[in-house]
Amino acid sequence: MSIKHNLFYGSLFLHQKLAKHFKGELVFVPSGYLKNNIVTQPMAYDAVSSNMYQDYKHQMDYVRYRTIELIAEEIGRQCIPGDIAEAGVDYGDCSWIINRAYPDRTFYLYDTFSGFDKRDVEVEQNRRYTSAEFFESANYFKRSNFKSSDEQMEYVRKRLAHPEKAVFRKGYFPQTAAEETEKTFAFVSLDMDLYQPIVNGIEFFYPRLSRGGYIMIHDYNHREFQGIKQAVAESETKFGPIPKFPLPDQGGSIVLTKI
Repeated sequence: MSIKHNLFYGSLFLHQKLAKHFKGELVFVPSGYLKNNIVTQPMAYDAVSSNMYQDYKHQMDYVRYRTIELIAEEIGRQCIPGDIAEAGVDYGDCSWIINRAYPDRTFYLYDTFSGFDKRDVEVEQNRRYTSAEFFESANYFKRSNFKSSDEQMEYVRKRLAHPEKAVFRKGYFPQTAAEETEKTFAFVSLDMDLYQPIVNGIEFFYPRLSRGGYIMIHDYNHREFQGIKQAVAESETKFGPIPKFPLPDQGGSIVLTKI
């Protein structure tokens, strides 16, 4: 083990000792995607956070998931109208949190359930937002554990606390949202990683976002997905300045709202 790792783990041990002394706890979470580590601490004096602590610890991104739930509390408190959506579902690691946070709202889940569309990858590489080497090293086209997209979709469904509220849309977005053009949305999660899908996501959902609603875009500050910042910037040239704030979660999310 390197000197750097020895220092890190020594520091972590010291912080754990201090946290226990002051009746707190620090969480050491290894990240399978970024090959680094996250140290975070649950919200103090928060009954929900305390009750769900093991869930957050297991999911490896406390800041992101607790933010989703806090947004849901605000949307409920202010009676913001609209359905809920997630574009970029993958294995449903975020889907079950969203579904649990909005048990009484229709939840639309958009994904190919078969990885990135090659058209979007081609745009990404032609614009040099994400390197071909990164796609290969991350194994984005090889990490599915399912025999078919339907099997993956069913796996996500079984993870949901309220599957009766879920509407799955399999295929290329926004073509798969053709039946939702007259809908309004209170909360949307965009986790599609690449420039073109994020452009499509903002252009579809932002005009349909209720005032006081939120769009959370994952990986905005991810060093490998440079196209996401460009997608948001271009959206502001179309819709005007969009109120937004960044999060220090694992992927460096940003949250857009409408006032």
